[in-house]
Amino acid sequence: MRVSWVLLLVALAGCAPSVPEQVRRLNEEGLTLLRQGNAAEAQARFEEAARLDPNDPVVLYNLANAAHQNGEFAQAEQLYRDSLRHQPDFAPCRHGLALLLLQTNRYDEARAMVTDWVRQRPDLADAHAEYGWLLREEGDLPAAQAHLQKALEMDPGCQRALIELGILYETYDYPDRARALYERVLRRDPSQPEALVRLTALRTRR
Repeated sequence: MRVSWVLLLVALAGCAPSVPEQVRRLNEEGLTLLRQGNAAEAQARFEEAARLDPNDPVVLYNLANAAHQNGEFAQAEQLYRDSLRHQPDFAPCRHGLALLLLQTNRYDEARAMVTDWVRQRPDLADAHAEYGWLLREEGDLPAAQAHLQKALEMDPGCQRALIELGILYETYDYPDRARALYERVLRRDPSQPEALVRLTALRTRR
């Protein structure tokens, strides 16, 4: 009888999900909650994932993004920076931090971060795309377009470049071109929130 109980316990232990599996599940649940607009519950899932793996840059980024949406700017900034320490070229994290710096009236810091990145990584499409975003924010549309097109020459699937070029085409009143770029993003990532919102808005205006 004792041997049977030992075997049962071993079998049950073997069925327990591994830490990476738990982290993956919590991340997926959190992302679903974010898409549903429930940033508070999403943040709780990401916090649990971060307790399991405090050095995973994706977990840290997801937690930063949720905290950002919940208005917890100081915590979000620290988490964005922690994520970038582990993965300096993590493009969505760079963009999230740059947006936060602009939101908190720290334009010079945001500009320094973006320009330093493109200076250090001129070979990286994501860096040029981020610089294109900043130039568009500054109103220099021709320079923004040049950097976005350069990013797409380097990586035709660069998500930030496709979205930003779509926004430029909307500004130039070329909605069909913008729509095609958002659709291109969504074919690769059907849940990409910015492309989804912008494509829906374009279709609504038709």
